[in-house]
Amino acid sequence: MSASALLRCRGLEAGYGTSRVLFGLDFDIRAGEVVALLGRNGMGKSTTIRTIVGGLRPQRGEIVFEGRPIHAERADAIAPSPHPIDGIAVDEIRARAASATSRVRARDLRPLAPACRWTTIELARPDERAVHGTARCEVETPGTCAGLGVWFEAELAGGARFTSGPSTGTTVYDCAWFPLPRPLDVVAGDRLEIKLRAVSDGQEFVWRWEVVREPASGGPAESVQGTDLAARMIGASRRGRRAAAHVPARDAAVEELAALASLVDGARPLAGIAEALRRRFPSRWPTEAEALAWTSRELARLVEGGA
Repeated sequence: MSASALLRCRGLEAGYGTSRVLFGLDFDIRAGEVVALLGRNGMGKSTTIRTIVGGLRPQRGEIVFEGRPIHAERADAIAPSPHPIDGIAVDEIRARAASATSRVRARDLRPLAPACRWTTIELARPDERAVHGTARCEVETPGTCAGLGVWFEAELAGGARFTSGPSTGTTVYDCAWFPLPRPLDVVAGDRLEIKLRAVSDGQEFVWRWEVVREPASGGPAESVQGTDLAARMIGASRRGRRAAAHVPARDAAVEELAALASLVDGARPLAGIAEALRRRFPSRWPTEAEALAWTSRELARLVEGGA
């Protein structure tokens, strides 16, 4: 490390559960440098950034910023800031982002325990305002539990079944990801009790989740709770965009949705709609599969309310 290095990484290894993504990463960044991180999808760019800024705990290695080791610190301790953005303190924004649920691909999940049933939802009851349940499982693979991966298994008319879980191929449906505010280190034989609850506010669901770990060694239980309530709170500019007097801009996203709606004529198949969209927006979808996946997903939201 040179005397002017602002950031140094040595032997950095990180990943998710048993899946290693970074293998002995070494680099220096000096003050005033602008560095670009390039690579194909799945090569570890996002994992590198998450590890450096404290969003993911490294498995091995050293990160030094301004002469201070930071590889064992949380993001809010690495770069606290009192300066607000959109009227919200940066530390609060970080907390909201860390608690936000997201969508992940089934193949990206690295389960440490076998799948277990959470609850059964009757779609014939659309007025259901709360969904909750408890699942229990035993850890099979030692590692760090960073969150919960949730998917659905549906039983359709005639006995047909469909799932968005790891056992299926690529679909337009993803899995839900519920991050733990504090990762749990687990070993084989640990028992986990998982509680998930979703309450509707009339427009969307607010989630709360909890994982209770009972060590195989017989020690005291450990609990971690999370909620996406803070992540759903909006700032002043977003509130303004929802006001009745707000005039929305006709941006690229609106143009794409307008084109999609114009192509739905009751006769054209999904593949034909997707191909027409690709011709109109050639740089938006590099492959037919991507265009078809987007078309199917957006039509499900527009026509079926996201079902």
